[in-house]
Amino acid sequence: MKFSLSIVAFIVATTQILQAASVSENDSSIIVKGENYTVEFSSKNGSINKFIQNGTVSSLKSSSSGLWEAAIDDKKTLKAADCEFSYSIIENRKLIFKYKNKSIESSIEVQPEDKYIAFKSELKNLASTPIMGFSAPGTLCVDPEKIESFICQTRWPRTVGTAFNKEFFRDHADDTNVFRWTDKVYQGQISGTIADKLAEKNDGAKEAPLLISEKGANFLGKAALELNGKSVKAIRPTFRNKCELVIAESDGNIYYGGSSFGGKGFLFRPGAAAEREYAETIKKLTELTLEKISSQMLKDGRGEICIIRFPNAPGMGFWTTISVNDWENMMSNLSAVKAGKLKLRVISSIDELKNAASNQNCAAILNPYGEMMVSSGEGKLGESLALIENFVKKGGFWFETSGHPFYYEMLPARFLSTGPLERNKSPGSFADFYHFKLKSGDIAIFGVQPQNYPEWSGAVNKSNIIVPVEFSAGGSEEGGYLKRRFGIYLKKDESMKLPEIRVLSGCSILEASDEFCKANAIKKSLADKLDADKLEKIKNAILVKMEFPTASGELASLDKIPSPSIIHLVRYLKGGFDKEYPDHLPPNPKYGSPEEFKKVIAESQKRGHLVMPYTNPTWWCDTPKGPYFLEKGDAGLLRTLENKPRHEVYGKHNDGWTTTLWHPDVQYINRKVIDQFTKEYPVDIIFQDQCGARDWQYDLNPASPTPYAYAEGMVSMVREDSKRTLLSTEDAWSGVLDSEVQTCGLTFDLMPRRNEEAGGTRHIMEFYNPETWTIFPLSHALAHDKVSMTHHDLGQSVNDPRMLSWTLALGYSMIFQFNQKRADSAERVEWLKFLGVVQKTIASRYTGAKLKDFSHSWEGGEYGTVNSVYGDMKIQASLSAKEIDGLAPYGFRISSPDLIAGYLKNMTEFMYICPSGNDAYVFAIPGTVTGIPEKLTDGRALSITFEDGSKAELEHKNGFVYFKTPASGENYRKVFKIKIEKDSTWKTILRTLSH
Repeated sequence: MKFSLSIVAFIVATTQILQAASVSENDSSIIVKGENYTVEFSSKNGSINKFIQNGTVSSLKSSSSGLWEAAIDDKKTLKAADCEFSYSIIENRKLIFKYKNKSIESSIEVQPEDKYIAFKSELKNLASTPIMGFSAPGTLCVDPEKIESFICQTRWPRTVGTAFNKEFFRDHADDTNVFRWTDKVYQGQISGTIADKLAEKNDGAKEAPLLISEKGANFLGKAALELNGKSVKAIRPTFRNKCELVIAESDGNIYYGGSSFGGKGFLFRPGAAAEREYAETIKKLTELTLEKISSQMLKDGRGEICIIRFPNAPGMGFWTTISVNDWENMMSNLSAVKAGKLKLRVISSIDELKNAASNQNCAAILNPYGEMMVSSGEGKLGESLALIENFVKKGGFWFETSGHPFYYEMLPARFLSTGPLERNKSPGSFADFYHFKLKSGDIAIFGVQPQNYPEWSGAVNKSNIIVPVEFSAGGSEEGGYLKRRFGIYLKKDESMKLPEIRVLSGCSILEASDEFCKANAIKKSLADKLDADKLEKIKNAILVKMEFPTASGELASLDKIPSPSIIHLVRYLKGGFDKEYPDHLPPNPKYGSPEEFKKVIAESQKRGHLVMPYTNPTWWCDTPKGPYFLEKGDAGLLRTLENKPRHEVYGKHNDGWTTTLWHPDVQYINRKVIDQFTKEYPVDIIFQDQCGARDWQYDLNPASPTPYAYAEGMVSMVREDSKRTLLSTEDAWSGVLDSEVQTCGLTFDLMPRRNEEAGGTRHIMEFYNPETWTIFPLSHALAHDKVSMTHHDLGQSVNDPRMLSWTLALGYSMIFQFNQKRADSAERVEWLKFLGVVQKTIASRYTGAKLKDFSHSWEGGEYGTVNSVYGDMKIQASLSAKEIDGLAPYGFRISSPDLIAGYLKNMTEFMYICPSGNDAYVFAIPGTVTGIPEKLTDGRALSITFEDGSKAELEHKNGFVYFKTPASGENYRKVFKIKIEKDSTWKTILRTLSH
């Protein structure tokens, strides 16, 4: 028996050896093998020459720089290719590369495993200048034609994640009509052209009413007078001596008008930026002007109007919230265009622009790119301006759409990218994680930095400090590329070991996301962080941002808020919003007394709500300084590489300084705030702004263990605080996921912006043309089961069907900004009630559920459609104002084993059904007809009863049962709870919306 067992043990051990990953070599290569991959390294310099998956060459390889790259403080790059090289193979299981030159000594350990290769680097600085970045593997190149998608999450623009396609990575050298924006400013630098002093800078302009001039009213007609009184800001008005046709003014400045340059036509432009609440006014003025001059165009025998739309140019211009799509749709709906009298043509190249501007048949050209103007090459913007001037002088009409005209030059782009390394940092970006789907298979690349050590222990052990990361991806002369590097600070004769980097083969994006979380010990689900009562409340709760100026106003509004909700308190702050930090308490006297503040908390909790005050532990404010800042001085402030404090500004009047979270003064006051909200003013959740959103910074404050320890300080603080209370934060990144129960953000730069949405950064459409990308929520793949997710706590609100559809598509909880005006509006209060039902019946089911599938298509216009699966819930959502696939504009179709919900084109209003089987909710205008879909063959509604006991008359038609809601005199949608009796089990109707 013993002999037999030994034989079995030997056979098993041998089998394991045969299956294990291995390292070998031949005449020219070192060969590393795993379960489904083979990597060939150069035996001359260690570069990755081939990455083979399942027998197919993937094209992934090292760039000409070699296996690694290092950055020093004068921006010089050190390359593996420039070093002495040697290698050794350890027991056919490990590969060691060694490099050395006069500046650096490095050792790269390559450890193959079945599914991945681990890279572990150690380096020593031999030069007097510090090494500030290191990457191994260094820049990786891929043939764009073999890329199906590349998924990452960028810091600028800030979104849930993006899947770039081969168009993003390819070389556009042969396509001179692919454009990108540039920060090259030409204002005032093109002397003697139409750009020279055309617009006046007026940053101090105050909001004032719009006034249509007498000449403007005569020119545009009565429709223009409807714009009188609209609030606008003339911050870039046209100089009067440059404007012969003044259409509209504001506060004594020209807001909209035309300049003829002594010719027969006009250049029309707004004297302001087309952003936020001012965009629709500018769009309407442009539309009315186009309508007016259409007749003149036809009289002149011109039958064509044009819009500039360049391939791969941004989908939205600079300093505007009106997309290129919006402008094109507006022009296509002009009366003369719809009647077929004028033809709308898209200009997609410089040559086409030149031809249009010289063609007598072309009457008008619109530039939708705001302050950007296309140029045939760097420094050639003047040629475009001369073309425009000549076009106008000969009777053409040119339309500018935002801000200062021709302020930026938009150039042909040979290569597109996510921007330089310093634009996308992690923390800042959601994770040090990147996923290629190639024709040969899937490859994921990510860092491994588990927080398996006590918080703040980096003060004595530098290996317990998260090493931050920067990355960039895009096209290059060597093909598509990914470059990621650690941000370090290594002085002469110092050495350090860097965290492990894994190259994972054969795992889909969702599988690779799980592997990332496992490797980084991110393991707490939302359910793991909460007791049963709190978990149920968070799943069922809307986040309600309270914007009432006083405690009494908040108290009076509580009964209008559906329970449970998360009551987000932002107006209590001692010095006012973004004032006097780090002091948060006692509450501002204008808001109320400490007793009144405590009453708001207690009364909210009494009604079943969770209370979440806003805090910000990351910076200290000036204008004015708070008492603690005045007492302690500057010792706790971050010190830049120039050894100066780092100044921050938010809005026009809120400024202050970044702090060093390692400093005792900073730690003391931040702990005091936690004490105050757990003992003196006991709340349920504490919102810590910016703890999930800040980029990492270098910090030379003596309290910081290393210059790159800023991120670790943030993580340590959040980890410590999470042991005392529940936490929520802005945006989020992977390092804080185990510490947070809620994250708020990641959609400012993704969703179309409207009046209520602040958004201090540039929209994704300003960066990338939709032909190059689709939405993929990497944040959700990593975190949707670990936190409750919603939009930005301060600047976003689910106010309409558009926002609701986006929110459902992304698996977000509902969020609503509540103020006195809304509290006084029965319609807005009813909408809030409706959101409460949506949260309880739909969002509660997907909150904390894993993302199982996600796809985004641009078909249908605007942002197209999303199909997503969270847990067992399937969601199809339209992100378009058009009817798509049976969905109403901004409609949706949702199904799970115990729920259907929908907003379909055959319906007049919203509908969804809750899980009890016969209970349902309809959101409809009283006294109007709405419909619920039903399968006539297997689930027919026999009766529908309203809460007041009345029964509806039913009409079965086209797979729907239609009925009228009870009339009540209100002319806005209301929530109606109904009971449905069916002739078969209630589950049959649940199949209606499922596919």
